[in-house]
Amino acid sequence: MNGGIRRVSHRQSLERKSEPSYQGIPRRLWRGRIVEALRSVEGDRSLAVAEIGRAIKPDFRSSELPWLIRVVDRLAADGVVHRFGVSKGLRVSLSAE
Repeated sequence: MNGGIRRVSHRQSLERKSEPSYQGIPRRLWRGRIVEALRSVEGDRSLAVAEIGRAIKPDFRSSELPWLIRVVDRLAADGVVHRFGVSKGLRVSLSAE
């Protein structure tokens, strides 16, 4: 008996779930870029989702909106951002700290 300690083979320790990425950049970096873009906002403290796209990716195209909305949705689910509006009117702000 091993005292309840689970042994993990060397091979198992090397097998890791790959991190989701977009265009070769890990999702966590895209999330960080979104948060930084929102931190830099003055005035009404929110950005339209397309504005976020242009802020984090200079060559952002409207065809990338579904991907960006998925990332924003994950940030909202984690309580990092607040989203309001729908579709092309979707706006995003940082959640209250």
